[in-house]
Amino acid sequence: MPLPPAAIEDLHRWRADHVAALLARIAALIEAGADVTPEPWIDAPPDPSAARGAPQGPPPQEGGAPRPAQGADPRRPKDDDPRRPAGADDPRRPAGGQDARLGAGGGSGRSTDGSPPAGGGGARRSADGQDARRPAGSHAARLSAGTHAARLPPRGGGLRLPARRDLAWAMPGAAPVLEDLPAPPPPGGPAAALRLAGGAALELRPFRWQRAALSLTPWRGRALDWRPLRRWALEHMAPRMGDAAPELAGVIHRVGGPRSAKGSRILTLDLGSAPAQAAVALIEAAQAAGAARIALGPPGAWPEG
Repeated sequence: MPLPPAAIEDLHRWRADHVAALLARIAALIEAGADVTPEPWIDAPPDPSAARGAPQGPPPQEGGAPRPAQGADPRRPKDDDPRRPAGADDPRRPAGGQDARLGAGGGSGRSTDGSPPAGGGGARRSADGQDARRPAGSHAARLSAGTHAARLPPRGGGLRLPARRDLAWAMPGAAPVLEDLPAPPPPGGPAAALRLAGGAALELRPFRWQRAALSLTPWRGRALDWRPLRRWALEHMAPRMGDAAPELAGVIHRVGGPRSAKGSRILTLDLGSAPAQAAVALIEAAQAAGAARIALGPPGAWPEG
């Protein structure tokens, strides 16, 4: 679906603004000595229309027990466990077994049920967990060093989708923190009104990449088919690392809703580090869902009730 060059440039700029802020935050945390996991799956997908900003810790387990750090296996002794001789391998893990072949990061980038890896981009890792394709000491190598649980993340919302946060980080000896960057006010600029092939009307208003809304009005006498939009979300939650930001996975983070509005349905979106093409594909999915009017912009841009 062709969009005017000016609209494509806007999408690239809005995405670049958020990615630059996210990379700056990651770099600052690493400089301060934190271990950082970008874009981790989260256990309880929130609605992205909720307020963003203050970092939140992971929710406690049932019964109030603290939750282990992201990706940590509570059954595995720590490296400094006195029960394990210095330099000894885990006696429960046979040499050359599947875990040894996969390495610390899961290697294949896929879980046994075919789900995307939790919080990662499926990078190849050496035995010490480092990404073999990246120079040691680089930000990308440092970010690749953590282990991630290869399991299907929980799903929530009306479309039953998993969700990610901007980053998880922990200082040495401290509990991990889940954080979303606060979204600045929407950028200024006029709205663009377009007529798409097939007759649907598109309104595009300036928005922040991490805080957007999609308003859909169906054709008269027809209901919306949510399957194309759910398929779009799942496809763009799969990691697709790019040269522009190798530390990030190129994924959307959350889709909230749908909520009813005056004759329309509204989804709230956190487009994460996904490329600008993801927003174009979103508009195409909205067309396939049977929307006669599509509006993409900041939350609150259209009346609800």
